[in-house]
Amino acid sequence: MEWMDTYVSVVNGLYRALRKPASFRAVESLYSVLPYALHNMHGKPEHLILVNRDYKPLGCSTERHIIYENYPHLHISRTDPVIAPLIKRAERKKLKIAELGHSGCSFFLYNTYQESPFNNVQTARTYLKILESIWLTTEGKSYAYSLMRTCDCGLQLRSNAALFACSHCENQKIAYDRFVKLALGVKE
Repeated sequence: MEWMDTYVSVVNGLYRALRKPASFRAVESLYSVLPYALHNMHGKPEHLILVNRDYKPLGCSTERHIIYENYPHLHISRTDPVIAPLIKRAERKKLKIAELGHSGCSFFLYNTYQESPFNNVQTARTYLKILESIWLTTEGKSYAYSLMRTCDCGLQLRSNAALFACSHCENQKIAYDRFVKLALGVKE
């Protein structure tokens, strides 16, 4: 599930942009990385690819023609149970589009300006909940929750932050190192 690394980064970027106070300009800056659809891949009916609003793979902002096969890390098997909630939601909201002349469908996360995360802060928050919904598990906990951990200092680390050192502890370590250097008369 290589695509999940990109997806977790996208969700975290949106989560940070919507922290209080929310920065709508930060949401808008995520335009090229926010998923718009799980798009059908011509010639590969068993796969979908995550694309942005411009139908480019996540992170691409070029106007040039893009070949989806060159982005295998964003390919998702149609049978992947992790994306099942997005596919079910698209079918329920009639956001499933059958490709004419091809075997396969595209599944959209939103389809109108009123639902777009680039409309206002509230629609961006709703969109974030949609993105997080793909992590739901049968136990009612999410994939993001399973990545959370509590640091020794008591700070909760969220999603991919759990893969890195705690910033609070790191800051404490830097302050302690400076204190020791100062006490020893070592200049930085």
